[in-house]
Amino acid sequence: LRLNLDTDEAGNPNWLLTKGDEAPTDERENAPETKALKFIELTQLSLSGIAIHRRDAASDKHYELDLDEIEGSALDREPMQLHIRGSVQEIPYELEIKAGSLADFAEGTVPWALDVTANAAGARLGIHGEIAEPLRGKGIALDVDLAGPSMKNLEVLLGTRFPPIQSFRLRGHVQEEAGKYRVVDLEGEVAATGLTGSFEADLSQDRPILNGKIDI
Repeated sequence: LRLNLDTDEAGNPNWLLTKGDEAPTDERENAPETKALKFIELTQLSLSGIAIHRRDAASDKHYELDLDEIEGSALDREPMQLHIRGSVQEIPYELEIKAGSLADFAEGTVPWALDVTANAAGARLGIHGEIAEPLRGKGIALDVDLAGPSMKNLEVLLGTRFPPIQSFRLRGHVQEEAGKYRVVDLEGEVAATGLTGSFEADLSQDRPILNGKIDI
């Protein structure tokens, strides 16, 4: 199975049935509850051989995600549990996911809980919190903990270049509100040097606005 996920130059994803400006938040909150996923109940899930290709038209970047094995369960209106092995950009990874139900994920009427442990390229990532509208990436409120032996190992995974820094650990709280993404309460150690700070990326404007402060 191969899935192609694209966003156009305006940032609209092809995996939503409606465009981003068609359903204001207050209208969705007052809309009757959908039963689209009520019939989906997976007592025991086992999948293999799934490939996902992600293309961003605005940046012309391409990402390859292979899901070699997925095991777990997702009962109706019950928390979902998944164990996933595969590769991203040809680098092996392993994921443990405990999250809200599939129905809550699709409907976006209540915050969707998310607890993730990931291992890849020698690094370990922990995520804990909730997302108000997971399909749209809105209302993010997540605690993030990232540690590893070398930042260079993450270059292929994240599609960007890093200095040759050995040993790092970063912790912070990631949140989104009205198109503004913030990393607050940031603290950690990079190459045995302690740091604190915060970042903000405002994507609601015609041109993204980035602000940040780091204290070493």
